[in-house]
Amino acid sequence: MNELRQTQGNGKAPDDFMIVSRSENGYRVYSALHPENRHLVSGNSNDPACTCDAFAEDTSCEHVRAVQERFGEDERIAQEERLAIQAEGQPKKKRKPASNNLPAMMTLKRSVSPDGRIDSLSVELSCQIEQTSAADIKSRAGAMLRLQSEIAGGFLSVNGKRNGNGNGNRASKAPEAQPIPAKMLSIGSTNGKWGPRFFISFQANGQALKLFGTTKQLAEAVIAAGFNYSEEDVAEGVSLNLPCRIVTKPSADGRFLNIDQVLPGSISPPQRRA
Repeated sequence: MNELRQTQGNGKAPDDFMIVSRSENGYRVYSALHPENRHLVSGNSNDPACTCDAFAEDTSCEHVRAVQERFGEDERIAQEERLAIQAEGQPKKKRKPASNNLPAMMTLKRSVSPDGRIDSLSVELSCQIEQTSAADIKSRAGAMLRLQSEIAGGFLSVNGKRNGNGNGNRASKAPEAQPIPAKMLSIGSTNGKWGPRFFISFQANGQALKLFGTTKQLAEAVIAAGFNYSEEDVAEGVSLNLPCRIVTKPSADGRFLNIDQVLPGSISPPQRRA
């Protein structure tokens, strides 16, 4: 997993981070704002080396400092353990508590689904609080929460609009479609992949619509319109001419208008089909 660090060098934007990751030959380091400029830091803390031009000029650079800040504590503990082994048999010295001046760490996690409906960002911040007063902890927590809000706000301002929710708030529920007057015209069929497919032709608002389904489903649609009907009555070419109401909704790709619900033309007891 990549480890992200905020740099403190002069000339750096406040939202620029050095990304450090282990590799076989050392550490890969690059700026979060300029990921195309990657450099390899090798060697050890006493004799580091970097492939960037700045290191070649004065044997020091931001990439080496980022690695030393991130992994210097690990090396310090390892060095103490080596000294403890060498001094085995001698009185042990108490280990100094970890410094509370270690820089804060930040981890960004993003989840994206193939269809683009899920595009979420998780921002995790952590800092050392050992030997820190309660007031200082509260101050740090407030600053970290403000930083999280700024990062999340910037993410939503770009990705929220793309996902149809530009203000970052949960999308309001769309109003329910209202039934419209319609007429069931006739029953037809078409050849499908698995054989004939039956449908009922509708006329509504000057549009010709079709409701596909099994013989049972089509019979239930006629019954839902307020008429007695049986599955055995469903056959190609049957004329209906029955008044009803329907609720429509667009197809997933927006190309067609589908019949979502069939309702009686007027509220009354079921009628027998003429």
